[in-house]
Amino acid sequence: MKKNDFNTAPIALSLIMMLLMVPGLSTAAVSLTRTGFQTATSGYTMQVEGFDNYSDGQTLTSTPDFSMSTSSGQPIVTSAYVVSTTPNGLGLTTHGDYFGPADTITFSFNTPIHAFAIDINTFADQDGDFSATINTTSGQTEIYSIFSPVPTYGQFIGFVSNTPFTDVTIAAEANYSYTLDTVQYGNVSAVPVPAAVWLFGSAILSLFGVRRFKSDI
Repeated sequence: MKKNDFNTAPIALSLIMMLLMVPGLSTAAVSLTRTGFQTATSGYTMQVEGFDNYSDGQTLTSTPDFSMSTSSGQPIVTSAYVVSTTPNGLGLTTHGDYFGPADTITFSFNTPIHAFAIDINTFADQDGDFSATINTTSGQTEIYSIFSPVPTYGQFIGFVSNTPFTDVTIAAEANYSYTLDTVQYGNVSAVPVPAAVWLFGSAILSLFGVRRFKSDI
């Protein structure tokens, strides 16, 4: 007579639950201050688009890495307002050269990214006056962070996500007009496999060994 084979289902389920609870595997995006964003992306491969290689007044719907669509009008390169990198920023044709409070813009990247940041030229001076919504999570609100010598002037949105995303929509959550500048975007240069994943894999392999083990009475 032989004993029943070792039941591996409860153990496998427990290991899967442990894996899902590993902090490094979280899919949430995390909003960061300007300094925090630079620190968080220090190991990333980052690109910067400051719109300074385009002509003032040029309608611009795409760059080599991403396209742009707006809720009205067309994106336009402008030097009419304070920018974080001179001479140009990005505005909207609807109002001449700036975004109104009801206007939004969506950046659609050719390949998925893990990090995004942008400077917002505005008189808004509170956290949450602008938001960024990505296509894999709910949304990220900006951290108030000036970028010009003028006191209380300008905003910053920056975040990283373990889940790659392609689309970012910028919108005003308060009654402020704005222009945009200095889009930063990129990916993790190398994604190390967390120790917990190795542990999980080892445990699964062990289960196969236990599954095949039988003992006779």
